[in-house]
Amino acid sequence: MIEDAMEATSPNLGNPVPVEPVSAAETDGSLAAKLRELPIWVTAIVVLLALGGASAFAWHVWNGSPPVDRELDVGTMPNARAPRFAIRAAPPVSMDADGIYPAGGNLTRVKSGDFYMNLPPQPITKLPLLVFYAKSDLLTPEQTQLLQARRAIVQDTNVAKIANATPEQISELVKIPLMGGQGMKIDDATRAKLNDLWMSYSKAADSGEKNNAKAALLAALKDAGTRALPLTRAGYEERAQKVKSILKPEQITAVKGR
Repeated sequence: MIEDAMEATSPNLGNPVPVEPVSAAETDGSLAAKLRELPIWVTAIVVLLALGGASAFAWHVWNGSPPVDRELDVGTMPNARAPRFAIRAAPPVSMDADGIYPAGGNLTRVKSGDFYMNLPPQPITKLPLLVFYAKSDLLTPEQTQLLQARRAIVQDTNVAKIANATPEQISELVKIPLMGGQGMKIDDATRAKLNDLWMSYSKAADSGEKNNAKAALLAALKDAGTRALPLTRAGYEERAQKVKSILKPEQITAVKGR
């Protein structure tokens, strides 16, 4: 009876109620309407966040380091057994060795025994050819101290005050020439001979001629230096004794090492 009454009042009871489908156009329209209702600043934030995320991703791809669990492609590795051709620099030339070799710049070093010259490629006409002593025992320690005192007092007024040097002493010290950088005591004839031999070596065309010119130049240099060594030492001794006669012992001690 109850069921009959329900069927009388609800004719569709027990049957599916038809539902009308919502069209896609209606759904899209309602979503677009809602988006249009959003404030402008919300839309700007969304756009900025999207751009920031894209920029961070791009930076990570190009500049970031790969994750520790990801393989890194390093390309093709060279074969360890393949032959390798390395460019090796030429060993430096010893400045103590006898011979003729570059000395840096436009100069050539000519060394024979304890003596050497640094020569330009052109004939030496304006500047005198200089021969130097290669060892450090040309002067005695006393000579070195005396000549250093002469240089310091003449060139530095403060050092002259420390030594209590008088104007008369300074005037006498100035008269004593220094030989530093002037080479050994070589006569003009020997300089001219060495210069001619150097030009003969520089202009030699074939290897045989060049070897002969080299041997002659080295022999002449060694001979010239050997003959000039005692004369050069005597010249330094003479200068040192003049300084010693001008300055008092306490003055020399006061400027020691300056």
